[in-house]
Amino acid sequence: MNIGQAISKIRNDKGVKQKFVAEKAGISPEYLSNIESGGKTPTIPTIEAIAAALEVSVPYLLLLAVEENMEESVPEEKIDDLKQILSALKPLIQ
Repeated sequence: MNIGQAISKIRNDKGVKQKFVAEKAGISPEYLSNIESGGKTPTIPTIEAIAAALEVSVPYLLLLAVEENMEESVPEEKIDDLKQILSALKPLIQ
């Protein structure tokens, strides 16, 4: 999962529309759509604004993006350990 997919997942889980999040984040709905589809990579300030609009922390948003990709980039014997660490971190950074 990339950062755009993580944003989309959180937004959909919360049941809010792109337009609402975009307005709260101070960006256009088209730009948010491009971020969510992977067509654009947001800047750090934009990620911070989107996270604030979604009422989640930036670390939580990044953790969600990393969590979905770990099976592709982490050695198989380390995945269970990493999953436990990420599970412990989630409540602390949400």
